Amino acid sequence: MPAEAYELIESRRVSYGDNGRCEQLWQVVDTDDEVEAYTTLVAAIASSYDVYGDASMIWYRQNITVETTDANLWNYKVTYGTVRGAGADAADFEFDTTAATQHINYGRKNLGMGIAPGTGQVTDYKLGINVTPDGPQGVDILWPQYTFTETHPFASADVDFAFKRNIFDLTGCVNKATLAHPTFKGFAEGEVLFAGASGKKNTNSGIWMITYRFMASPNRTLVPFNGTDTIPAVKGWDYLWVTMEPIKSGPSERIILRPFQWNITQVYEYKDLSLLDIGA
Repeated sequence: MPAEAYELIESRRVSYGDNGRCEQLWQVVDTDDEVEAYTTLVAAIASSYDVYGDASMIWYRQNITVETTDANLWNYKVTYGTVRGAGADAADFEFDTTAATQHINYGRKNLGMGIAPGTGQVTDYKLGINVTPDGPQGVDILWPQYTFTETHPFASADVDFAFKRNIFDLTGCVNKATLAHPTFKGFAEGEVLFAGASGKKNTNSGIWMITYRFMASPNRTLVPFNGTDTIPAVKGWDYLWVTMEPIKSGPSERIILRPFQWNITQVYEYKDLSLLDIGA
């Protein structure tokens, strides 16, 4: 006989106020397996509690605790409150847009040039920054960066070797568009890098909370190149690099190093990140 879950008659202990809460008492019978008992309970209980039955006040499931156990019988207390907790169906999200430092050798636009009177003629450095005889030395700037994490709960039975291996195989991969999932978390193909995940199991509930980490870099189009031309498109996690040649530039005919060839190299493997099974 499969395990079954029942809410006890003495359940629904409710306290109101700013920190209102509801305690429900449940019992799971016909199993001596802790994981089966817990998953049976989770399947039976609600993720939220409609206080007045009209959706005017919703409390969220916060905790599930084992009160007592006896052979094939499990007693649980399920707590609902005004603040969303890390319950069995909760998914936490965090993000950070703190900019990263990036070194650039070429600018976007030349806003002016000048030279001291009587010292010669100006040199067009083709958007190069801090140019020396060895080429542009560049400057450090702040560059857009977006990182985010999602924490999802999983039953203990779901987190087996195959589950962990799937996460491992997708770590260090960039999102690949598919017919079913042309974007991932709102980002176009090539913009999201999966940086891996970490998990922790609650020994009381048997539930795994797994945190997935992602980094986003925007795809770019019409990227300035050599002061005259543009590069049509560069995906966020592909590597753009250039080769240089010496030329005479401007009225001064000074020898400078100018980019003459651009190259885009794929350095990360592209995979369907929807295979993480946390929504796309």
